[in-house]
Amino acid sequence: MTTNITLNSSFSSNKNFNILQINLGRTKAATTHLHPAVVKLKTDILLVQEPYVYNNKIQGLPMSWNIFTSTSNKAAIFIPQTIHKVITVAKLENTIAVKLHTDHKPITLISAYSSPTADINQTLQEIQDIIRMIPNENFLVGADLNGHNPLWGYHRTNKRGVAIMDFLLANNLYINNSSDAPPTFTRNTDVGWPDLTFCSQEMITKVASWEVLEEPSFSDHHFIQITVRTIITSHIFNSYDTAPGVTTTSPRVTTAAPRVTTTAPRARGVTTTAPRAREITTTACRVTTTAPRVTTTSPRARGVTTTAPRAREITTTAPRVTTTARGVTTTARGVTTTARGVTTTAIGIATTA
Repeated sequence: MTTNITLNSSFSSNKNFNILQINLGRTKAATTHLHPAVVKLKTDILLVQEPYVYNNKIQGLPMSWNIFTSTSNKAAIFIPQTIHKVITVAKLENTIAVKLHTDHKPITLISAYSSPTADINQTLQEIQDIIRMIPNENFLVGADLNGHNPLWGYHRTNKRGVAIMDFLLANNLYINNSSDAPPTFTRNTDVGWPDLTFCSQEMITKVASWEVLEEPSFSDHHFIQITVRTIITSHIFNSYDTAPGVTTTSPRVTTAAPRVTTTAPRARGVTTTAPRAREITTTACRVTTTAPRVTTTSPRARGVTTTAPRAREITTTAPRVTTTARGVTTTARGVTTTARGVTTTAIGIATTA
């Protein structure tokens, strides 16, 4: 299924846009401080990990901001300026991805998180799945993966750092972090570089700068500012269904049968057979349909066709049935309809014999 989505977006005459990356440490103060920081730093988009969440909702942000979160709320993307329109590419457990159009081609931005005690491979697999969804497209990832490697500032490598490096090399990705950059994490005397920014190869020349800021963040992580050489523009995207399976529900069913027999058990034992009935209308609450070959088309599946292998009969259970055959009308509580061929389209049933 393909849906055209127009992103009506404008930007200033500046030929760059600014991305702010930050782990907010699940603190309310750091989350609330984002608004004045964004105004001061002229930020266009934020890649966020561990925002402040209360009652399963991120708190402390202006209501005008567009907020996109992973299902766990541990990773998020904030769009402070509503003129910047994006579409969601993927919403996973620890990862969220959105796409925006620039003056050259679309760019997908990804925010991801993996705690020090979690399985790093789960988050890496989520990022991998998103990359496979956008082949040959530009993308940039801002993630707190809690892996150690000298390439981004640590003195030693741990198992998580090895897994991250293997992932980057396998996907031919570029790390924007500098090995001599200031720590991205400070807590008392402890320092670290758990926050990573990496991108596709084509994005390398578009990233004008990557910098750990001294601007107070009210978190034990520091702001990272990434400047991208491009302009956000208007464009029409094709949005594709990416779910692995499609479940369809049909609103109406039409059944054609060569012969219909209706028995009215509560009509004092009277049985009426309509050998040449003109029309039978059945209203049913529950329908079970089996047929030699059934083709089901759902209006909500937009062209998805499901074919049932083989079947023998059609059973319709209905509270009331009205049968008209040569002037005979019979009302009954139960109806069994048997047919050789059936084409089903929805929940309601109309049977013509």
